[in-house]
Amino acid sequence: MVGQSLSPDLAGATTPHVMVPPMRQTLPLPMPELGAKDIEFRDEIRAWLGEHLIGEFLAFGGRGAAASDEGFDVRLRWEKELAKGGWLGLAFPSEYGGRDVGIGGQIVFAHECAQMGAPYRLSVQGTEMIGPTIAMFGTDE
Repeated sequence: MVGQSLSPDLAGATTPHVMVPPMRQTLPLPMPELGAKDIEFRDEIRAWLGEHLIGEFLAFGGRGAAASDEGFDVRLRWEKELAKGGWLGLAFPSEYGGRDVGIGGQIVFAHECAQMGAPYRLSVQGTEMIGPTIAMFGTDE
C-alpha cells in the first residue's frame, strides 16, 4: 500500500519514509476483438518487435516513465530503433513521414509494445501530442 510509515534508523530515531507497492507482475493484457486490418497490423508489429526487441532492449524491459531518466541511454537507442523501423508518428499523414494509422492501430501498437515489455518511449510527448497538433493546425510557414 502506498503511504507513509515510520522506521527506526541506526540511532533508534524514527524517520518517515514512503512505502511504494511492489511492481505488479505483468499479466496478459486484454485486447478487444480486432478486425482483419488490425490483425494484419498486429502481426506486422509482432514480427518487427520479435526481430528488434532483443539484447539490451529486452533486458531493460518495460521500465521507464514520462518523467523518469531511468535507462535514458537504452531508451534513446530504442527510440532510434523505432524511428528506423517507421514506428514513430504512426498517426502522422504519410506525406509527413507517418503511416496514417488510426486510433485502433495506435492502440494495437501500444498494447503489443506493453505486452512484449518494450522500453517506455522517450518521445511520446513529441510524436504523440505535439506532432499531431502541428500536423493538424500548422502551416507551411
